[in-house]
Amino acid sequence: MKNIIPLLLIALLSAFSLQSQDLSTRILKGKITDKNSGNPLDIEIQFEDSKGKKFKIKSNSLTGNYEQLLNSNETYKITFLRWDILREETEIKIIAPDASFEPQVQNFEVLVLSPGTELFDFNLFESASSNISPKGMEELERLKKIMRFNGALSINIEIHSDDSHDPSSEQAKQLTDKRLTNLKAVTDSWGRFNRKVNYVSSTKPGKDKKADTRVTVDKVEDSMK
Repeated sequence: MKNIIPLLLIALLSAFSLQSQDLSTRILKGKITDKNSGNPLDIEIQFEDSKGKKFKIKSNSLTGNYEQLLNSNETYKITFLRWDILREETEIKIIAPDASFEPQVQNFEVLVLSPGTELFDFNLFESASSNISPKGMEELERLKKIMRFNGALSINIEIHSDDSHDPSSEQAKQLTDKRLTNLKAVTDSWGRFNRKVNYVSSTKPGKDKKADTRVTVDKVEDSMK
């Protein structure tokens, strides 16, 4: 009987301790690296909760590591801020911790921009046609959003024929020219973003032989300098 009482006390204290711990928050931690080189990045990270409240932290300048206490069961929009990176939004949901209270780990890859960096190599057009496909229109909307988020970025859009023609043939050249005309008809509505787009007509495909459009970085300029 004497041994049972201390064991009951220990069990009760353990249960009380677990209940008293805060399950409403959890640490999010991880590492930020360059997508191409794998090197750690010193970068500003912006969090935005479901109510629109924003705050920023920085990753470690040597390791790329970051750590932040966040609300459990909350979805945050995350934006990486640096003038020479491809700025896109992502989302993450913070899962409530279990009894171990281990941090939630999430690593991120960010694309550092430099002249010649390839952003996309995809199909905008219907096969053997100058008509932009529905999927191609979605890709252009994504590209427009990227231009809006990345004020320091200028790009090259290279249009070429697909594998339906001999790349050196007159038919291929005519198809490429028609595609370029139809593309400009869409991007002319981009306003000020369109001023940072250069158009290139080519009979040679990119890395993906079946793709008809390639987007690369023309230049990246820090507007604060």
